[in-house]
Amino acid sequence: AMALGRPTVSPAVSMIPEILDGGGLVVPPGDVGALAGAMGRLRADRDLAVSLGRGARARCEAEYSFAAARRRLFPLIESLVPPR
Repeated sequence: AMALGRPTVSPAVSMIPEILDGGGLVVPPGDVGALAGAMGRLRADRDLAVSLGRGARARCEAEYSFAAARRRLFPLIESLVPPR
């Protein structure tokens, strides 16, 4: 959903709050009322949904794209492999 620019609603478990940062709404785990409320909020507030969707896409590109992985991993790999 993030890569497609869609806002996400998710429970605050594991690393989800850090992953969503600016791209969705986080609710307490097991709180069905909060989940329904967050989903209703996105349906009712189009501007919020669009803004969070854009934030989700930007975060996905900055943190989880191939370019981001390359930027982080290639220097690490190159530091471990001796030059020929």
